[in-house]
Amino acid sequence: MKMKMFCLPYAGASAMIYQSWKKQLAPTIELIPIEIAGRGLRMDEPFLSTFEEHVQDVYDVIVRQIGEEKFCIFGHSMGSLLAFELVHQLKDHEQPLPDHLFLSGCFPPHIREENRMKFKHMTEKEMFQEVVKLGGIPAELIENKEYKDLFFPIIKADLTMLDTYEYTHPKQKLSCHASIFYGKEDIQTDNPIKIGEWGEYFNKECHFYAFEGGHFFLNHEKAEVLKNVNRILEKVVLPQF
Repeated sequence: MKMKMFCLPYAGASAMIYQSWKKQLAPTIELIPIEIAGRGLRMDEPFLSTFEEHVQDVYDVIVRQIGEEKFCIFGHSMGSLLAFELVHQLKDHEQPLPDHLFLSGCFPPHIREENRMKFKHMTEKEMFQEVVKLGGIPAELIENKEYKDLFFPIIKADLTMLDTYEYTHPKQKLSCHASIFYGKEDIQTDNPIKIGEWGEYFNKECHFYAFEGGHFFLNHEKAEVLKNVNRILEKVVLPQF
């Protein structure tokens, strides 16, 4: 039996960032990158305005593909919040929950609320500087007009959309296994104690994995990330590997 693995991208990215994972995932895992409106294969669609609209959009895409097979969800940074809220949406609509949830590069919601960044008040340059600080793009690209014209609308849409996020599920723990990935030098998630508070959101096992690198360890430590994904699913979900 194959397991479907739905993957959600980080802010400013297309689902294409996950395409290279196929060669390193176990053969029993079917990779399904989920594209967000306004980029990649959905470039012709308008951006969605609020976080809730994004969750609903992703829910509509995924719920048609769940079927009878086992499935898991992986999200990084913005994708983690989308994945987390997506599971609540599945729960609220009495849909099957994932057999495993991977949340990568993201503090739990209550801590994110404490450190909310008001992106909508930032200038174009300030937004790019924040992404550069996290390691998302080289600093020299800030002055590249072609790059800015192509990617700034996506980055701006995603970051301002994140400002609309609010956690609205107090004390509603999720009944699925979870793995939390974070970078040891990530300025957004470099506090293991605060990262550990993700455990408060689940009533099943929640394990934590630290990787070398900053916020985008997902790209720089891809082999190590995927080795852990394969091992986790083999141990927790797919003992028949």
